Amino acid sequence: MMRKKFWGVLLILAAIALVISRLGLKYSVPLGFWQVVGTLFFGAGLIEGLSKKKIGTSVFSIAFLLIIYQDQLNLRSVGSWTILGAALLITIGLNMIFKQRFQFWYENVSSGKNYIIYGDDGKEEESKEYEEFTENEVGSTIKVSSFLNTTSRYIQSQNLRRIDVKANLSDVNLYLDNAMLHDGHATIKVDVSLGDVNIYVPRSWDVNNSVDAFLADVKFVGMPSGEGTQNLKVEGSVRLGDVKVHYV
Repeated sequence: MMRKKFWGVLLILAAIALVISRLGLKYSVPLGFWQVVGTLFFGAGLIEGLSKKKIGTSVFSIAFLLIIYQDQLNLRSVGSWTILGAALLITIGLNMIFKQRFQFWYENVSSGKNYIIYGDDGKEEESKEYEEFTENEVGSTIKVSSFLNTTSRYIQSQNLRRIDVKANLSDVNLYLDNAMLHDGHATIKVDVSLGDVNIYVPRSWDVNNSVDAFLADVKFVGMPSGEGTQNLKVEGSVRLGDVKVHYV
């Protein structure tokens, strides 16, 4: 509800700013249409990034705002690519300094079970609400692509073969506790840059890690039961991010 109100107010402000920019008032700052749109879009991204402590979202929102106002800020000589390159380096540096923790609570939509996931320090965390990008998936082959946001997918497939995940400056959460694998086997291929992928699987599954990690971590949270009823292979690459497998 609060999110809808926020975007509602933002759209009203966008309409007002658009009209004012076209009035040519003596004391107003003349802005083009796309400057107004870009300011509102990346301004909203900055607010959301700061409120949710998303380093990449915050830094790149500032970078794009600087690009939009290059002329007003006398940054034309610096260049857009220089600003974006600096934003990338700042994002990498801050991510290396401030290790982002996770904290999740979710209710399984079909079983009604509640899960509390603990933070990296082992302490129970305050529950958070998921982003709006939440979907149920039932196909045997699933593709998930996320850029500058948080995406959650509840996998309901009873014949799952493969999941392809691409996450750039994003968090992706996959819930497989209601899924069944094709002939007991399936593969998740990840392509992660400056992001996190959290995979939630039943304790009865075996998960094999074949991920190529560069300045990144692949972690297992919890312990499997050892039953080995299903076998999941996680492969691909992760750069400056994390892949975490949670046994639930």
